[in-house]
Amino acid sequence: MAASVRPAVEAIWAALGVAPPPEPIAERYEFTIDETDLTLGLAANGSTILLEGHLGELSKDPREAADQLRRLMRSGLGLCAFNRAALCLPDFASDAPVVALADGKLDPEQNLRVTAIARIDAAGTHLAPQALQDILQWQKFASPILAAGAYSPRAPHPSSAAAGSDDVPADDFVIFQP
Repeated sequence: MAASVRPAVEAIWAALGVAPPPEPIAERYEFTIDETDLTLGLAANGSTILLEGHLGELSKDPREAADQLRRLMRSGLGLCAFNRAALCLPDFASDAPVVALADGKLDPEQNLRVTAIARIDAAGTHLAPQALQDILQWQKFASPILAAGAYSPRAPHPSSAAAGSDDVPADDFVIFQP
């Protein structure tokens, strides 16, 4: 039973070619690499370490969020052949955010986080750099998907504006016809 995530931190730092942090490290350690917020933490069973990386947030627009999820899942199908990290939507632990998102009643302050999680056996902490690589690979695939759907609740969305409305200038639209 592991009491600390320090061996995993040391393995990652060694792979990066830097000295491990001098501070005491217990059951949880947070750090950032390539603008990705990461957390190493002991799982409830105490013999597994979980590396979690924050990939971004889903759009507040239900259609864009659905499109983002669909694209992320497709990326996950391709990644599963060689990447051991799993896509996770921690804010969807219950169906309440999904219902609120579908109804367009999601609290604008609530973020719908998207993360990737990799499992590291406490006895195999030498595999922590590979887990980190898997998370960062997910970040490379997810970043354009989540950025493309960035939606500001303050700006009107084209799908919610009535045609000819004075709220949205007409030159903001492009119509493609076959």
